[in-house]
Amino acid sequence: MKFAQTAEEELDVAAGRRSEEAGFAPSLLAVATDALDDGLIVCDAKGRICWINASAKKLCGINWKSCLNKTIANLVDESSFPVDGIAEAFANKSSLSYIEDSHTGADFIIDIDKILDPRTSGLFFVICFKNVDLFVSSIKNGGPSKNSSSSLAKISDYNKNIQRIVLDEELEHLINLGIKAWTFGSRILISGESGVGKSQYARLLHERIKPASKSFVHVNCASIPESLFESEFFGYERGSFTGAHTRGKMGLVEIAEQGTLFLDEVGDIPITCQSKILRFLDDGTYLKVGATQPRTANVNIISASNRDLTRMVKEETFRADLHFRLKTVEVRIPPLRERRPLVKALIQEYLEYVRREHRCRVRLSQRCEDFLLNYDYPGNIRELENTLQHMTVVCDDTMDLDHLPEPAREVATQQALLAGKTIASKADAPPHPFNDMTTKHSSLRALVTQYERKLVSEMIRLHGSKRKAAKALDVDIATIVRKSR
Repeated sequence: MKFAQTAEEELDVAAGRRSEEAGFAPSLLAVATDALDDGLIVCDAKGRICWINASAKKLCGINWKSCLNKTIANLVDESSFPVDGIAEAFANKSSLSYIEDSHTGADFIIDIDKILDPRTSGLFFVICFKNVDLFVSSIKNGGPSKNSSSSLAKISDYNKNIQRIVLDEELEHLINLGIKAWTFGSRILISGESGVGKSQYARLLHERIKPASKSFVHVNCASIPESLFESEFFGYERGSFTGAHTRGKMGLVEIAEQGTLFLDEVGDIPITCQSKILRFLDDGTYLKVGATQPRTANVNIISASNRDLTRMVKEETFRADLHFRLKTVEVRIPPLRERRPLVKALIQEYLEYVRREHRCRVRLSQRCEDFLLNYDYPGNIRELENTLQHMTVVCDDTMDLDHLPEPAREVATQQALLAGKTIASKADAPPHPFNDMTTKHSSLRALVTQYERKLVSEMIRLHGSKRKAAKALDVDIATIVRKSR
């Protein structure tokens, strides 16, 4: 690998001077950091870029001309990789670790560390971009790891296990339908409730049809501001508007070339922006902002929405012509409550994962398992995953009803009240309100008052506050206060 031997030699030399000022040896630094798969950026205390390696340049779609004399804050609008979180960390002068989703759909671990130069007491920031999928792959192949990163790898590994289990008979049928539609050149609209796995279905379909080298670009249409929709979607030419980057910017369509463009939450595209993508959906041509010559893109389009687009068309909040162009074939992903066998498979897979990876011998009580198998899961698969992980954290070795997250626990409480039971664990369960009531020579009014007082006391204990107990019993707080005296 050669240093300063490209057409940008003068810029690299200038960058070398900056690195020398910071105390680095530029030629050695270039060779060492360019050999890394991880992206690496070094900045001074003011956020000015002192060094950036080849992986980071490629990831952000920038070069030394873009970086020289620039700060991280300047790159927010210029980088193809979202760096808003990094800029925020610099603004707060703090270290930070988080996971960021790139335009290609890959997840990256972003580590921002503060380093104090012992010679000058100067402060530097080192930013590392680590591709989660590549890292997990290296772990599986026996690569080295740190304990902290290993936990992230295990979480990703569990998510992949969940994805494999989701491939039940129902979803396999829907994937085969999607493949057939794709073969005929039909556009696919994925519908279904939030959390059923629409994004997962689109990704699986792409993996079944496209080579691994082709891009899968996941676009959350709800997150694109209306004023930036066209420039984000199609990109822009240099100098096309005030504040535009001097070299222009690639759009999502261009990034997805030869691959798949997944338009998630397509029902949230503002009505004023919907007409801007009609021509592209018609013949694959588009105009960059500020351009005069149209371009052609070879991209497969998959869209998804948890909203009723047909009703939105009738309400004139979604264009009928756009709806027809996106929906040649509609694939409905059924909610989890309609796939009961899958619930048990997901629970078993999770318990096996926890025992295998964390050496934690957790188990489900019978009544908790019965509840989970029959619960309706308004949040679908996402809610089931969160519920199981929550219960693992708060329980000791046996997951019971009192370890459920609050929304599910409220449902269990209501069911228990109807059945005249308590959801507390057997070890902690107080006597049922009827058990120690004195019924001899008592009037009906006295018995009801006695029962209400014990029931209210029990609900306050279970929920932790009078206000939560009032909500669970569907009464106002004043009633709870009065009956708990």
